[in-house]
Amino acid sequence: MLWLAGVSVVALLALAGTAWRARALRAALDRQATLARFASDWVWEQDAQFRFTHFEGHMLERHHLVFDALYGKCRWELPDLEVSPEAMAAHRACCERHEPFYGFEYGVPVPGRGQRWIVVSGYPLFDAAGRFTGYRGLSRDDTQRHAAEVALKASEQRLAAILAGSPVPVFAIDLDGRVVAWNRGCELVLGHSADEMIGSTAPGRVFYGEERPVLAHYVAGLRPMSDLASQYGTAVAAVDTVPGALAAERFFPDLGGQDRWLYFLAAPMHDAEGRVIGAIETLQDVTERRRTERLVEAQRIELEEAQRIAHIGSWHWAAGAGGVEVSAEMARFVGGSRPSWRGWLRRVRAKDRPRLIRALRAALHDDAALELLCEVRGPGGGWRELHLLGRVERNAAGQPTGLIGTAQDVTERRRAERALSESEQKFQAIFNQTFQFIGLLSPEGLLLEANQTALDFAGIRAEEVIGLPFVDTPWWKGVAGSRERLTEAIARAAEGRFVRFETEHPAADGRVHYVDFSIKPVFDDAGKVSLLIPEGRDITAIKETQAELAAGREMFATIFDQNPVVLALLDLADGKILRVNAAWERELLYTAARSVGHDTLELGLWFDVSERQRFLTVMHTAGRVEAFEARLRRGDGSPATFEISSRVVVLDERRLLLSSLVDVTERQRIQGEIRALNTHLEERVRQRTEELQLAKDRLEQAMGQLVQSEKMASLGAVVAGVAHELNTPLGNALTVASALQDQVRECQRAAAGGALTQRRFDEFMGTCDTAADLLQRNIDRAARQINTFKQVAVDQTSERRRSFDLREIVDEALSTFQPKLARLPQALTVDIPEGIVMDSYPGPLEQVLANFVANALTHAFAEDATDGRMALVASVEAPETVQLVFTDDGCGMGPEVAAHVFDPFFTTRLGQGGSGLGLYIAYNFVTGVLGGQITLDTAPGEGARFTLYLPRVAPERQEAVRIPPNLLDAGTDTL
Repeated sequence: MLWLAGVSVVALLALAGTAWRARALRAALDRQATLARFASDWVWEQDAQFRFTHFEGHMLERHHLVFDALYGKCRWELPDLEVSPEAMAAHRACCERHEPFYGFEYGVPVPGRGQRWIVVSGYPLFDAAGRFTGYRGLSRDDTQRHAAEVALKASEQRLAAILAGSPVPVFAIDLDGRVVAWNRGCELVLGHSADEMIGSTAPGRVFYGEERPVLAHYVAGLRPMSDLASQYGTAVAAVDTVPGALAAERFFPDLGGQDRWLYFLAAPMHDAEGRVIGAIETLQDVTERRRTERLVEAQRIELEEAQRIAHIGSWHWAAGAGGVEVSAEMARFVGGSRPSWRGWLRRVRAKDRPRLIRALRAALHDDAALELLCEVRGPGGGWRELHLLGRVERNAAGQPTGLIGTAQDVTERRRAERALSESEQKFQAIFNQTFQFIGLLSPEGLLLEANQTALDFAGIRAEEVIGLPFVDTPWWKGVAGSRERLTEAIARAAEGRFVRFETEHPAADGRVHYVDFSIKPVFDDAGKVSLLIPEGRDITAIKETQAELAAGREMFATIFDQNPVVLALLDLADGKILRVNAAWERELLYTAARSVGHDTLELGLWFDVSERQRFLTVMHTAGRVEAFEARLRRGDGSPATFEISSRVVVLDERRLLLSSLVDVTERQRIQGEIRALNTHLEERVRQRTEELQLAKDRLEQAMGQLVQSEKMASLGAVVAGVAHELNTPLGNALTVASALQDQVRECQRAAAGGALTQRRFDEFMGTCDTAADLLQRNIDRAARQINTFKQVAVDQTSERRRSFDLREIVDEALSTFQPKLARLPQALTVDIPEGIVMDSYPGPLEQVLANFVANALTHAFAEDATDGRMALVASVEAPETVQLVFTDDGCGMGPEVAAHVFDPFFTTRLGQGGSGLGLYIAYNFVTGVLGGQITLDTAPGEGARFTLYLPRVAPERQEAVRIPPNLLDAGTDTL
């Protein structure tokens, strides 16, 4: 009985041990299953007919995969799979043989997510009797790797194309040792042509001057490796990244015409079955790059190491354990095979550590899934980004027993994502911020992309035009013929040709802009046009500038040709006549065809050649000639006396001589006759005639200067007004002189015939006195007008600076208008407080105020006006600034008048006594010597308001470019 009891105890103990080991085995299996789930994205199962019966995994929802429609179907029955029929047939045959399979890959379309690439592995299941019951396996979403492989393949294709035309030397040999490839780089560097080397069995002669094996012979197996050291010593080494490849560096004197250090790399070439069919060898001149190459090599090794550690590691922590069990890959991330929690957390970057602790606590206490990104310092000290996944383990009672999960190093992926994002941001910034219009088109002409500049130009949004035919977009509407021209251009570009033309585009501002437009084709690796790049440059400003330049030239030509004064344009270099006007043909009787292309000597223009030499001497000395009198020969041979004035002008970057000729033959004859009348009368007439001639000369030169100045926008009106103002007094003077001349002749005839009576003589003397008086008054009137024009110059040296009270100066300036205002219905009020002391120039300030009042009385009020108000108000705007405001309630000005009110010689009463200089002089004083600013606010019917901002202390006088007091002294002009 005791024996039986002992046996029973032993049996019970054995059963208890067996149960304990069973529970431990189940726990281990659960952990293994959990690790399997984390090592894959989901787990699947199939029955004996290969129909899907079960899916499980934490990544199903993450990848937006829905498997409800897959239950009860075989893998080869699924619709729209992207896999070759041969691969699927082989996979099905493997399954029907009940064999395990690994890494079977196929594409699955996912609504809203595009194509996803799935990799599956599975193993067959059998029951206790050995009967096949189905498959269980793992799946993972491998879309990113597949995309990387596609990109790698495209990169390899581009690399092959680059090498084909690359200047880097590359040659290849076959298994017979013959050279089968010798690219352009070899020809340039080594100095031997492809025609010379293809088929040669001695490529070493090019390098060594004798037949010696090259590295390609060894990697192709044509020479034994045991012979390698005798040829290359220690300079040769295997290339780790290319199986079977060898690399070496060597110095070659006088290779291809110069001494070179070459790095050459030879690698075996394989056929599709992996057999060696030859070798390829590349050369690189590293004479100046050896140090850089070492740096590149170090970076390459670092990159290889980064690639080596790009794996997924697993970790497990049992409740109560002091350390964490990690896999070998995980140990590379955190160091050690069983690091402590404290040691692991210390390796996590400080900013990520609180998030990791919160996630671990949530997983333990709230049964939350663990997933986060954090940075961890590796054993080498570097920081790596890890993607942590995990969940809590629980026992049968539901109590947490530990944590289990995986860690994936996503450092390179995240770095690539950030680099891609930065690259896209840079591209978008450049694409959208450029001043040119840029877009992308499909070869069929559909708009794929447009930059912001182009969208803003048309005032549209991208979503309004993307996907439309380019010819139907707003850029090409409203301009006749543009859409047809664009359609033809797109067709030509789709054929691979670059197209460029000028066109017109309607803009958002309502204007039509000129655009320099082009379409450039983009080719894919197969040489086909894959994209079209339309590009436009707004050249409206250039077109407008060209039009303005052409208009300026046309204006100059019109003024030159229609000028009543004889004008000629000569080349200073050879003296040839380049252009003459109609007055030249009319006065000198030389046609333009006869004159142009000849100099004045060839025409026989000079009666006395010495006068021509004196003219040239004055021209070279002074740079200009004024009123040079010479006898010239007309085209019919008759003599005439002309006054010649010339100056140098620059036209189209050429130095030309512009000459004006005035026929003074008749004037000299009249002057001679008048001198014969009476010594006293001759003296008076001569004096007045000289004054008249001087005024005339100055007027002609002023008109010439105005013609040549592109800044005078109102040139035609100025010349007409000046001519009208001077024409009346000068015309009256000439009329009086002509009448006086007739009286003198009549008196002479009476005296010669003895019929001159005392009464007739007294009448003659009375007529002479009256004529002299009329001549003096008209010439004085012309002289006053010329003096008015001379006020254009702001003579800054004639004003005295002093301290003064503003109110006193204003009273003095306006006192001269009191008598006139007393007779007029207009009234002037002044509101200026006393005590505004200024250190400035009272003379220019008085002139400015007087010009304001005079301008208002002349232009602001109608002649029959019965009232009118003017006001002058001053205030201290800032401690150092005084504001003066002059207003009137007159007729005001429109924008076209207000825009030119400060221009010289601009007046609405030109030819009626107004010179157009009053406000121009005021503007020069205010902005010049007084150092202030002036503004105008006006509108038709609302009067005018002139506002002056003057410093209380005027700036120091500066030497500056001054408008000459006499326009005739302006010197050489540039057109």
